[in-house]
Amino acid sequence: LKLHARNESNDIRVQELQTKLKTLEGQQVGWNSERNMLTQRIQDLMQQLEQGVEAIEIARQESIVLANSMVDERTSEWDAERGTLNGKIEALKTEARATIELKGQLDDREKELKQCRAEILEHQKEIEEIRKA
Repeated sequence: LKLHARNESNDIRVQELQTKLKTLEGQQVGWNSERNMLTQRIQDLMQQLEQGVEAIEIARQESIVLANSMVDERTSEWDAERGTLNGKIEALKTEARATIELKGQLDDREKELKQCRAEILEHQKEIEEIRKA
């Protein structure tokens, strides 16, 4: 009778874990989609960062040439452009860090899913042992 009650308890726990697993697997589909979007966004941000660095370098080289003839006028324009580009680069870096953090959270959720699967297998083994006994 005790084994029967324990078996029923384990059956209920397995059903709960299976429900949780199905929920997590459903979420994982969303997480995978979100991870793909985040990965693409990271690649886009990295490309934008590279372009920003190239733009700063081009602006710096232009300022050297222009400085010989129009030092005061061009230098102030270049400083403003450089400030704008540096601001954009910092904003992109911040967004990239946030995106990477989200990706880390997705990885943590996948670990939870694996743990739930392992627990289900453990409970199923217990049930099989009880049934054999």
